[in-house]
Amino acid sequence: MSLGTRCPKEAGTLARRLAVCGDTIAKHIEASGMNHGELRTKVREHFKAILEKAKTRRDEIGPYTELEKERIVDTIRLHETDNEEYWELLGRDHARSELDKFCNGTGVKQPKSREDAFLILGEIKKAQLALAKTLLEHNKTFEKYDFDEPPSAPVSPAESVQPSSGDLNQSFNETSRGGFWPATVSPVCREKS
Repeated sequence: MSLGTRCPKEAGTLARRLAVCGDTIAKHIEASGMNHGELRTKVREHFKAILEKAKTRRDEIGPYTELEKERIVDTIRLHETDNEEYWELLGRDHARSELDKFCNGTGVKQPKSREDAFLILGEIKKAQLALAKTLLEHNKTFEKYDFDEPPSAPVSPAESVQPSSGDLNQSFNETSRGGFWPATVSPVCREKS
């Protein structure tokens, strides 16, 4: 790893500063009792469950309106701001509410320090950003059909019944008898059906 300098004295100073920072971070994590890997796993599990519920609900009610899509894009822009600035903008009460919801829902201990609180809130904000982007992407599945992919919503047995060729022939025969063929279709085609 390079420290980005050719001066041995400056490299030594940078190395000592990095060592102190590393020790401080390690002591901070140890003192807080918080394992960052475990925190990220809990955040992922928590928001994955929220995502699945949101996708299921969206499959039931259909695609977002243009106004809803604009609001999601605005939400994404807001979540892309600096962590502390984001939570200060939304207010202390909102930050406390989000922290409480997350900690109570996942069993993560309430943070003891401001730094720990912002660490957890930062992970929540990242997950909320990913959630908004994923839901916006999921909405695109309503714009087209991809027959190589399974449907996003389960299909009830009555809806998944495939018509037989006999049903199709009967449908074509009824259509031709009822005179529903457009005038542009030649009489020969109408006679064959």
